[in-house]
Amino acid sequence: MNSFNDIITQFNRILKYNSGRIAVKYKNTHFTFQEIEDQSNQIAHYLISKGITSEHVIGMLLERSDKLIITMLGILKSGAAFLPLDQQFPSDRIKYMVMDSNATLIMTERREFNVSISLENTPLINLEDIGLKSFPTYRPPISIQPHDLAYIIYTSGTTGKPKGVLIEHKSLANLIDGVNKKVKLEKYKSILFLTSISFDIFIVETIVPLCYGLSIIIAHNAAFLNIRILNQLLKENNVDVIQVTPSRLRQLLNSPIDMDSLSIIKLILVGGEMLPKEIVRSLQKRSNCDIYNMYGPTETTVWSSVKKVSNAENITIGNPITNTSIVVLDEDYHQVDIGVPGEIYILGDGLSRGYVSKDETSKKFIRLPNGKRAYKTGDLGTLMQSHEIQVLGRLDDQVKIKGCTVNLSEVESILHEIDYIQEVVVIDKEDEYGNNQLLAFYTSSITITKEVKQYLAKKLPYYMIPKSFIKINKLPMTRNGKVSREELRREIK
Repeated sequence: MNSFNDIITQFNRILKYNSGRIAVKYKNTHFTFQEIEDQSNQIAHYLISKGITSEHVIGMLLERSDKLIITMLGILKSGAAFLPLDQQFPSDRIKYMVMDSNATLIMTERREFNVSISLENTPLINLEDIGLKSFPTYRPPISIQPHDLAYIIYTSGTTGKPKGVLIEHKSLANLIDGVNKKVKLEKYKSILFLTSISFDIFIVETIVPLCYGLSIIIAHNAAFLNIRILNQLLKENNVDVIQVTPSRLRQLLNSPIDMDSLSIIKLILVGGEMLPKEIVRSLQKRSNCDIYNMYGPTETTVWSSVKKVSNAENITIGNPITNTSIVVLDEDYHQVDIGVPGEIYILGDGLSRGYVSKDETSKKFIRLPNGKRAYKTGDLGTLMQSHEIQVLGRLDDQVKIKGCTVNLSEVESILHEIDYIQEVVVIDKEDEYGNNQLLAFYTSSITITKEVKQYLAKKLPYYMIPKSFIKINKLPMTRNGKVSREELRREIK
Protein backbone atom coordinates (compact mmCIF):
# COMPACT_ATOMS: atom_id res chain seq x y z
CA MET A 1 0.00 0.00 0.00
CA ASN A 2 1.22 3.51 -0.78
CA SER A 3 -1.92 5.68 -0.99
CA PHE A 4 -5.46 6.05 0.28
CA ASN A 5 -6.66 4.48 -2.96
CA ASP A 6 -4.93 1.27 -1.86
CA ILE A 7 -6.63 1.57 1.52
CA ILE A 8 -10.00 1.92 -0.24
CA THR A 9 -9.25 -1.17 -2.30
CA GLN A 10 -8.52 -3.12 0.87
CA PHE A 11 -11.69 -1.81 2.53
CA ASN A 12 -13.71 -2.80 -0.54
CA ARG A 13 -12.58 -6.40 -0.03
CA ILE A 14 -13.84 -6.26 3.54
CA LEU A 15 -17.08 -4.56 2.53
CA LYS A 16 -17.82 -7.21 -0.10
CA TYR A 17 -18.17 -9.96 2.50
CA ASN A 18 -18.96 -7.99 5.67
CA SER A 19 -21.37 -5.23 4.66
CA GLY A 20 -23.98 -6.28 7.25
CA ARG A 21 -21.56 -6.91 10.12
CA ILE A 22 -21.12 -4.40 12.93
CA ALA A 23 -18.19 -2.10 12.20
CA VAL A 24 -18.56 0.35 15.09
CA LYS A 25 -20.36 0.04 18.40
CA TYR A 26 -20.77 2.98 20.78
CA LYS A 27 -22.94 2.79 23.90
CA ASN A 28 -26.34 1.51 22.71
CA THR A 29 -25.84 2.26 19.02
CA HIS A 30 -24.00 0.43 16.29
CA PHE A 31 -23.21 0.84 12.61
CA THR A 32 -22.55 -1.80 9.99
CA PHE A 33 -19.65 -1.64 7.57
CA GLN A 34 -22.10 -0.54 4.85
CA GLU A 35 -23.54 2.22 7.04
CA ILE A 36 -20.04 3.47 7.86
CA GLU A 37 -19.26 3.47 4.14
CA ASP A 38 -22.43 5.35 3.17
CA GLN A 39 -22.33 8.00 5.89
CA SER A 40 -18.64 8.77 5.44
CA ASN A 41 -19.27 9.16 1.71
CA GLN A 42 -22.01 11.69 2.49
CA ILE A 43 -19.61 13.71 4.63
CA ALA A 44 -17.06 13.60 1.81
CA HIS A 45 -19.63 14.90 -0.70
CA TYR A 46 -20.60 17.68 1.71
CA LEU A 47 -16.98 18.79 2.09
CA ILE A 48 -16.38 18.68 -1.67
CA SER A 49 -19.48 20.85 -2.15
CA LYS A 50 -17.79 23.43 0.09
CA GLY A 51 -14.71 23.50 -2.13
CA ILE A 52 -12.60 21.21 0.04
CA THR A 53 -9.80 19.43 -1.78
CA SER A 54 -6.30 18.02 -1.17
CA GLU A 55 -4.04 19.78 1.35
CA HIS A 56 -7.03 21.41 3.06
CA VAL A 57 -7.05 20.71 6.80
CA ILE A 58 -10.34 19.91 8.58
CA GLY A 59 -10.45 20.03 12.37
CA MET A 60 -12.37 17.34 14.26
CA LEU A 61 -13.62 18.64 17.60
CA LEU A 62 -15.53 15.48 18.43
CA GLU A 63 -15.82 13.00 21.27
CA ARG A 64 -14.37 9.51 20.94
CA SER A 65 -17.52 8.18 19.25
CA ASP A 66 -19.07 6.74 16.11
CA LYS A 67 -19.34 10.28 14.68
CA LEU A 68 -15.60 10.74 15.03
CA ILE A 69 -14.80 7.63 12.98
CA ILE A 70 -17.35 8.43 10.28
CA THR A 71 -16.16 12.04 10.04
CA MET A 72 -12.50 11.03 9.89
CA LEU A 73 -13.16 8.64 7.00
CA GLY A 74 -15.30 11.25 5.25
CA ILE A 75 -12.53 13.84 5.44
CA LEU A 76 -10.02 11.41 3.95
CA LYS A 77 -12.43 10.47 1.16
CA SER A 78 -12.83 14.15 0.25
CA GLY A 79 -9.08 14.35 -0.33
CA ALA A 80 -8.51 16.61 2.68
CA ALA A 81 -6.52 15.98 5.88
CA PHE A 82 -8.00 15.66 9.36
CA LEU A 83 -6.80 17.42 12.50
CA PRO A 84 -7.79 15.73 15.80
CA LEU A 85 -8.77 18.30 18.47
CA ASP A 86 -9.16 16.90 21.97
CA GLN A 87 -12.18 18.47 23.68
CA GLN A 88 -10.36 18.23 27.02
CA PHE A 89 -7.61 20.59 25.86
CA PRO A 90 -7.74 24.24 26.99
CA SER A 91 -9.44 26.45 24.41
CA ASP A 92 -6.25 28.49 23.87
CA ARG A 93 -4.36 25.32 22.94
CA ILE A 94 -7.10 24.29 20.50
CA LYS A 95 -7.07 27.76 18.95
CA TYR A 96 -3.32 27.60 18.52
CA MET A 97 -3.51 24.22 16.77
CA VAL A 98 -6.26 25.45 14.44
CA MET A 99 -4.40 28.62 13.52
CA ASP A 100 -0.96 26.99 13.26
CA SER A 101 -2.29 24.26 10.96
CA ASN A 102 -4.23 26.78 8.88
CA ALA A 103 -7.38 24.64 9.22
CA THR A 104 -10.13 25.50 6.74
CA LEU A 105 -13.03 24.55 9.04
CA ILE A 106 -13.82 22.57 12.18
CA MET A 107 -16.41 19.84 12.41
CA THR A 108 -18.08 19.48 15.80
CA GLU A 109 -21.32 18.35 17.41
CA ARG A 110 -21.68 20.35 20.61
CA ARG A 111 -22.85 23.91 20.21
CA GLU A 112 -21.16 25.19 23.34
CA PHE A 113 -17.79 24.77 21.63
CA ASN A 114 -18.84 27.43 19.14
CA VAL A 115 -18.45 30.01 21.88
CA SER A 116 -15.29 28.68 23.48
CA ILE A 117 -13.11 28.38 20.36
CA SER A 118 -14.85 30.60 17.81
CA LEU A 119 -12.30 31.87 15.29
CA GLU A 120 -12.95 34.59 12.77
CA ASN A 121 -11.47 32.78 9.76
CA THR A 122 -12.27 29.16 10.71
CA PRO A 123 -15.98 28.32 10.79
CA LEU A 124 -17.33 25.58 13.04
CA ILE A 125 -19.67 23.15 11.32
CA ASN A 126 -22.12 21.29 13.54
CA LEU A 127 -22.75 17.82 12.13
CA GLU A 128 -26.39 18.04 13.15
CA ASP A 129 -26.90 21.11 10.95
CA ILE A 130 -25.47 19.72 7.71
CA GLY A 131 -28.40 17.63 6.53
CA LEU A 132 -26.20 14.77 5.40
CA LYS A 133 -29.09 12.67 4.13
CA SER A 134 -29.38 14.97 1.13
CA PHE A 135 -25.91 13.98 -0.09
CA PRO A 136 -25.06 10.87 -2.18
CA THR A 137 -23.92 7.66 -0.53
CA TYR A 138 -21.57 6.59 -3.33
CA ARG A 139 -17.85 7.18 -2.92
CA PRO A 140 -16.64 10.44 -4.50
CA PRO A 141 -14.45 9.83 -7.59
CA ILE A 142 -11.40 11.45 -6.01
CA SER A 143 -7.88 10.27 -6.82
CA ILE A 144 -5.61 10.74 -3.82
CA GLN A 145 -1.85 10.79 -4.36
CA PRO A 146 0.74 9.15 -2.06
CA HIS A 147 2.26 12.48 -1.01
CA ASP A 148 -1.07 14.18 -0.28
CA LEU A 149 -1.56 15.15 3.36
CA ALA A 150 -3.65 12.65 5.38
CA TYR A 151 -3.63 14.16 8.86
CA ILE A 152 -1.86 16.54 11.23
CA ILE A 153 -1.39 15.62 14.87
CA TYR A 154 0.19 17.81 17.52
CA THR A 155 2.83 16.66 19.97
CA SER A 156 4.51 18.42 22.84
CA GLY A 157 7.12 20.92 21.72
CA THR A 158 10.34 22.14 23.31
CA THR A 159 9.37 25.79 22.78
CA GLY A 160 6.32 25.67 25.05
CA LYS A 161 3.97 25.38 22.07
CA PRO A 162 2.78 22.10 20.52
CA LYS A 163 4.19 21.19 17.13
CA GLY A 164 2.14 19.73 14.30
CA VAL A 165 3.35 16.58 12.55
CA LEU A 166 2.37 16.27 8.87
CA ILE A 167 1.49 12.68 7.91
CA GLU A 168 1.08 11.81 4.24
CA HIS A 169 -1.12 9.12 2.70
CA LYS A 170 1.82 6.89 1.76
CA SER A 171 2.85 6.79 5.41
CA LEU A 172 -0.66 6.01 6.65
CA ALA A 173 -1.05 3.27 4.04
CA ASN A 174 2.32 1.81 4.99
CA LEU A 175 1.27 1.68 8.66
CA ILE A 176 -1.97 -0.14 7.82
CA ASP A 177 -0.15 -2.73 5.73
CA GLY A 178 2.94 -3.02 7.92
CA VAL A 179 1.22 -3.49 11.28
CA ASN A 180 -1.09 -6.16 9.91
CA LYS A 181 1.79 -8.13 8.44
CA LYS A 182 3.35 -8.22 11.92
CA VAL A 183 0.34 -8.97 14.14
CA LYS A 184 -2.19 -10.49 11.67
CA LEU A 185 -5.18 -8.37 12.69
CA GLU A 186 -7.47 -10.24 10.29
CA LYS A 187 -7.38 -13.19 12.72
CA TYR A 188 -9.38 -11.20 15.29
CA LYS A 189 -12.95 -9.95 15.48
CA SER A 190 -12.97 -6.84 17.67
CA ILE A 191 -10.75 -4.11 19.07
CA LEU A 192 -11.23 -1.52 21.82
CA PHE A 193 -11.04 2.17 20.93
CA LEU A 194 -9.85 3.65 24.23
CA THR A 195 -7.11 6.12 23.34
CA SER A 196 -7.50 9.89 23.39
CA ILE A 197 -7.49 11.39 19.89
CA SER A 198 -4.63 13.64 20.99
CA PHE A 199 -2.38 10.55 20.89
CA ASP A 200 -1.64 9.19 17.41
CA ILE A 201 -1.99 5.54 18.39
CA PHE A 202 -5.77 6.00 18.14
CA ILE A 203 -5.23 5.44 14.40
CA VAL A 204 -4.41 1.79 15.19
CA GLU A 205 -7.75 1.49 17.01
CA THR A 206 -9.83 2.98 14.17
CA ILE A 207 -8.69 3.15 10.55
CA VAL A 208 -6.29 0.20 10.72
CA PRO A 209 -8.72 -2.44 12.11
CA LEU A 210 -11.57 -1.35 9.83
CA CYS A 211 -9.40 -2.29 6.87
CA TYR A 212 -9.23 -5.86 8.18
CA GLY A 213 -12.83 -6.38 9.19
CA LEU A 214 -12.59 -5.88 12.96
CA SER A 215 -15.49 -4.37 14.88
CA ILE A 216 -14.50 -1.27 16.86
CA ILE A 217 -15.86 -1.15 20.41
CA ILE A 218 -15.69 2.48 21.52
CA ALA A 219 -15.04 3.09 25.20
CA HIS A 220 -17.25 5.89 26.52
CA ASN A 221 -15.81 8.38 29.00
CA ALA A 222 -16.97 6.43 32.05
CA ALA A 223 -14.99 3.37 30.88
CA PHE A 224 -12.00 5.58 30.12
CA LEU A 225 -11.96 6.82 33.72
CA ASN A 226 -13.23 3.83 35.68
CA ILE A 227 -11.41 0.47 35.63
CA ARG A 228 -14.45 -1.42 36.90
CA ILE A 229 -16.60 -0.10 34.05
CA LEU A 230 -13.82 -0.76 31.53
CA ASN A 231 -13.52 -4.34 32.74
CA GLN A 232 -17.25 -4.86 32.27
CA LEU A 233 -17.20 -3.29 28.80
CA LEU A 234 -14.45 -5.65 27.67
CA LYS A 235 -16.37 -8.69 28.91
CA GLU A 236 -19.78 -7.66 27.58
CA ASN A 237 -18.35 -7.14 24.10
CA ASN A 238 -15.93 -10.06 24.17
CA VAL A 239 -13.13 -7.78 22.96
CA ASP A 240 -10.21 -9.56 21.27
CA VAL A 241 -7.63 -6.77 20.95
CA ILE A 242 -6.56 -3.86 23.13
CA GLN A 243 -3.76 -1.33 22.79
CA VAL A 244 -2.26 0.26 25.92
CA THR A 245 0.79 2.06 27.22
CA PRO A 246 2.95 0.21 29.77
CA SER A 247 1.86 2.69 32.46
CA ARG A 248 -1.83 2.03 31.87
CA LEU A 249 -1.28 -1.72 31.62
CA ARG A 250 0.51 -1.68 34.96
CA GLN A 251 -2.45 0.15 36.49
CA LEU A 252 -4.82 -2.50 35.17
CA LEU A 253 -2.65 -5.31 36.51
CA ASN A 254 -2.23 -3.70 39.92
CA SER A 255 -5.82 -2.53 40.27
CA PRO A 256 -7.79 -3.70 43.33
CA ILE A 257 -10.53 -4.42 40.79
CA ASP A 258 -10.26 -7.95 39.46
CA MET A 259 -9.48 -7.40 35.78
CA ASP A 260 -10.82 -10.82 34.82
CA SER A 261 -11.48 -9.47 31.32
CA LEU A 262 -7.75 -9.89 30.64
CA SER A 263 -8.33 -13.63 30.40
CA ILE A 264 -10.50 -13.15 27.29
CA ILE A 265 -8.17 -10.76 25.48
CA LYS A 266 -6.32 -12.47 22.64
CA LEU A 267 -3.92 -9.74 21.57
CA ILE A 268 -2.38 -6.83 23.47
CA LEU A 269 -0.35 -4.15 21.70
CA VAL A 270 1.86 -2.28 24.18
CA GLY A 271 3.71 0.90 23.26
CA GLY A 272 4.36 4.57 23.87
CA GLU A 273 6.91 3.93 26.62
CA MET A 274 9.63 1.42 27.40
CA LEU A 275 8.10 -1.94 28.27
CA PRO A 276 9.56 -3.46 31.47
CA LYS A 277 9.91 -7.23 31.52
CA GLU A 278 8.06 -7.41 34.85
CA ILE A 279 4.88 -6.13 33.19
CA VAL A 280 5.05 -8.88 30.58
CA ARG A 281 5.62 -11.51 33.26
CA SER A 282 2.74 -10.19 35.36
CA LEU A 283 0.42 -10.15 32.36
CA GLN A 284 1.32 -13.71 31.39
CA LYS A 285 0.17 -14.88 34.81
CA ARG A 286 -3.28 -13.46 34.04
CA SER A 287 -3.70 -14.10 30.33
CA ASN A 288 -2.64 -16.39 27.49
CA CYS A 289 -2.84 -13.55 24.98
CA ASP A 290 -0.20 -12.65 22.42
CA ILE A 291 1.79 -9.60 23.58
CA TYR A 292 3.55 -7.29 21.15
CA ASN A 293 5.94 -4.48 21.99
CA MET A 294 5.27 -1.59 19.60
CA TYR A 295 7.82 1.13 18.94
CA GLY A 296 7.70 4.35 16.98
CA PRO A 297 7.41 8.12 17.41
CA THR A 298 4.56 10.21 16.01
CA GLU A 299 6.95 11.59 13.40
CA THR A 300 7.29 8.18 11.74
CA THR A 301 3.56 7.37 11.72
CA VAL A 302 2.61 5.65 14.96
CA TRP A 303 4.53 2.34 14.96
CA SER A 304 7.76 1.65 13.10
CA SER A 305 8.84 -1.62 14.67
CA VAL A 306 7.10 -4.57 16.31
CA LYS A 307 8.27 -7.44 18.51
CA LYS A 308 6.27 -10.35 19.90
CA VAL A 309 7.40 -10.53 23.51
CA SER A 310 5.24 -13.35 24.83
CA ASN A 311 7.79 -15.62 26.54
CA ALA A 312 10.67 -13.57 25.11
CA GLU A 313 13.93 -13.55 27.07
CA ASN A 314 14.69 -9.94 26.16
CA ILE A 315 12.33 -7.03 25.58
CA THR A 316 13.43 -5.45 22.31
CA ILE A 317 11.64 -3.46 19.62
CA GLY A 318 12.17 -6.31 17.20
CA ASN A 319 12.33 -5.57 13.51
CA PRO A 320 10.92 -2.73 11.40
CA ILE A 321 7.58 -2.94 9.64
CA THR A 322 7.30 -2.91 5.83
CA ASN A 323 9.40 -0.34 3.93
CA THR A 324 11.10 0.86 7.11
CA SER A 325 14.70 0.80 8.34
CA ILE A 326 16.01 1.46 11.84
CA VAL A 327 19.68 2.10 12.56
CA VAL A 328 21.78 2.96 15.63
CA LEU A 329 24.36 5.65 14.92
CA ASP A 330 27.08 7.54 16.77
CA GLU A 331 27.49 11.33 16.80
CA ASP A 332 29.19 11.21 13.40
CA TYR A 333 26.31 9.18 11.86
CA HIS A 334 28.38 6.01 11.70
CA GLN A 335 26.66 2.74 12.57
CA VAL A 336 27.79 1.51 15.98
CA ASP A 337 29.02 -2.00 16.70
CA ILE A 338 26.84 -4.64 18.33
CA GLY A 339 26.36 -3.87 22.01
CA VAL A 340 27.54 -0.24 21.73
CA PRO A 341 24.93 2.40 22.65
CA GLY A 342 23.97 5.02 20.08
CA GLU A 343 21.04 7.11 18.90
CA ILE A 344 18.18 5.45 17.04
CA TYR A 345 17.32 6.80 13.57
CA ILE A 346 14.33 5.75 11.46
CA LEU A 347 14.14 5.76 7.65
CA GLY A 348 11.53 4.72 5.08
CA ASP A 349 7.95 5.25 3.99
CA GLY A 350 6.73 5.92 7.52
CA LEU A 351 8.60 9.20 7.76
CA SER A 352 6.26 12.14 7.94
CA ARG A 353 6.59 15.22 5.78
CA GLY A 354 7.92 16.94 8.88
CA TYR A 355 6.43 19.59 11.13
CA VAL A 356 4.21 22.53 10.27
CA SER A 357 7.23 24.64 11.24
CA LYS A 358 10.08 24.16 8.78
CA ASP A 359 12.59 25.26 11.41
CA GLU A 360 11.49 22.42 13.69
CA THR A 361 11.63 19.99 10.76
CA SER A 362 15.26 20.75 10.00
CA LYS A 363 16.29 19.89 13.57
CA LYS A 364 14.87 16.37 13.60
CA PHE A 365 14.63 15.26 9.95
CA ILE A 366 18.12 15.04 8.52
CA ARG A 367 20.07 13.71 5.57
CA LEU A 368 22.54 11.00 6.45
CA PRO A 369 25.93 10.89 4.70
CA ASN A 370 24.49 8.35 2.23
CA GLY A 371 21.86 10.91 1.20
CA LYS A 372 18.90 9.13 2.79
CA ARG A 373 16.37 11.07 4.84
CA ALA A 374 16.07 9.97 8.47
CA TYR A 375 14.31 10.93 11.67
CA LYS A 376 16.50 11.58 14.69
CA THR A 377 14.48 9.94 17.50
CA GLY A 378 16.40 11.07 20.58
CA ASP A 379 16.18 7.48 21.84
CA LEU A 380 19.26 5.67 23.04
CA GLY A 381 19.55 2.10 21.81
CA THR A 382 21.90 -0.75 21.08
CA LEU A 383 22.04 -3.39 18.37
CA MET A 384 21.95 -6.91 19.80
CA GLN A 385 23.53 -10.11 18.46
CA SER A 386 20.08 -11.05 17.14
CA HIS A 387 20.16 -7.82 15.05
CA GLU A 388 17.16 -6.57 16.99
CA ILE A 389 17.37 -3.19 18.71
CA GLN A 390 16.99 -2.72 22.42
CA VAL A 391 15.88 0.73 23.59
CA LEU A 392 17.87 1.93 26.60
CA GLY A 393 16.00 5.15 27.28
CA ARG A 394 15.71 8.73 26.13
CA LEU A 395 18.84 10.73 25.50
CA ASP A 396 17.10 13.58 27.27
CA ASP A 397 16.47 11.21 30.21
CA GLN A 398 20.19 11.18 30.77
CA VAL A 399 21.24 13.24 33.76
CA LYS A 400 24.53 14.03 35.46
CA ILE A 401 24.93 12.92 39.09
CA LYS A 402 28.29 13.72 40.70
CA GLY A 403 29.74 14.11 37.22
CA CYS A 404 28.52 10.71 36.06
CA THR A 405 25.91 10.06 33.38
CA VAL A 406 22.77 8.29 34.61
CA ASN A 407 19.89 6.90 32.56
CA LEU A 408 16.77 7.31 34.69
CA SER A 409 15.12 4.35 32.98
CA GLU A 410 17.91 2.08 34.23
CA VAL A 411 17.23 3.02 37.87
CA GLU A 412 13.48 2.51 37.32
CA SER A 413 14.13 -0.92 35.82
CA ILE A 414 16.02 -2.07 38.92
CA LEU A 415 13.33 -0.73 41.26
CA HIS A 416 10.70 -2.62 39.26
CA GLU A 417 12.44 -5.84 40.24
CA ILE A 418 11.28 -5.36 43.85
CA ASP A 419 8.07 -7.34 44.29
CA TYR A 420 6.07 -4.94 46.41
CA ILE A 421 6.78 -1.85 44.31
CA GLN A 422 3.88 -1.51 41.90
CA GLU A 423 4.77 1.65 39.96
CA VAL A 424 7.86 3.83 40.07
CA VAL A 425 9.22 6.90 38.31
CA VAL A 426 12.63 8.45 38.95
CA ILE A 427 13.33 12.13 38.33
CA ASP A 428 16.29 14.40 39.01
CA LYS A 429 16.22 17.61 41.06
CA GLU A 430 18.77 20.07 42.36
CA ASP A 431 19.09 20.31 46.12
CA GLU A 432 19.56 23.57 48.02
CA TYR A 433 23.27 23.47 47.23
CA GLY A 434 22.77 23.08 43.48
CA ASN A 435 23.78 19.43 43.44
CA ASN A 436 21.72 17.13 41.24
CA GLN A 437 20.02 14.26 43.06
CA LEU A 438 17.59 11.47 42.19
CA LEU A 439 14.10 11.15 43.64
CA ALA A 440 11.90 8.06 43.26
CA PHE A 441 8.10 8.26 43.34
CA TYR A 442 6.44 4.92 43.89
CA THR A 443 3.14 3.21 44.66
CA SER A 444 3.05 0.26 47.03
CA SER A 445 1.08 -1.33 49.84
CA ILE A 446 4.05 -0.85 52.17
CA THR A 447 6.75 1.76 52.70
CA ILE A 448 10.25 1.25 51.31
CA THR A 449 12.71 0.08 53.94
CA LYS A 450 16.49 0.22 54.29
CA GLU A 451 16.63 -3.26 52.75
CA VAL A 452 15.65 -1.70 49.43
CA LYS A 453 18.64 0.62 49.49
CA GLN A 454 20.82 -2.36 50.37
CA TYR A 455 19.36 -4.21 47.38
CA LEU A 456 20.00 -1.24 45.10
CA ALA A 457 23.55 -0.98 46.38
CA LYS A 458 24.12 -4.45 44.99
CA LYS A 459 22.78 -3.47 41.60
CA LEU A 460 23.78 0.15 41.06
CA PRO A 461 26.66 2.53 41.72
CA TYR A 462 26.08 4.67 44.80
CA TYR A 463 25.37 7.81 42.78
CA MET A 464 22.47 6.06 40.99
CA ILE A 465 20.59 5.25 44.20
CA PRO A 466 17.77 7.76 44.75
CA LYS A 467 18.28 10.20 47.61
CA SER A 468 14.59 10.05 48.56
CA PHE A 469 11.71 7.61 48.03
CA ILE A 470 8.32 9.31 47.96
CA LYS A 471 5.26 7.12 48.36
CA ILE A 472 2.10 8.33 46.58
CA ASN A 473 -1.35 6.85 46.05
CA LYS A 474 -1.00 6.76 42.27
CA LEU A 475 1.24 8.22 39.62
CA PRO A 476 -0.24 11.19 37.75
CA MET A 477 -1.02 10.43 34.11
CA THR A 478 -1.31 12.53 30.98
CA ARG A 479 -4.37 12.08 28.74
CA ASN A 480 -2.14 10.00 26.49
CA GLY A 481 -1.76 7.41 29.23
CA LYS A 482 1.84 8.27 30.08
CA VAL A 483 3.27 9.25 33.45
CA SER A 484 3.26 13.04 33.94
CA ARG A 485 6.78 13.79 35.11
CA GLU A 486 6.00 17.50 35.08
CA GLU A 487 3.27 17.04 37.67
CA LEU A 488 5.67 15.08 39.87
CA ARG A 489 8.18 17.89 39.64
CA ARG A 490 5.52 20.38 40.73
CA GLU A 491 4.77 18.26 43.80
CA ILE A 492 8.30 18.65 45.16
CA LYS A 493 8.74 22.38 44.59
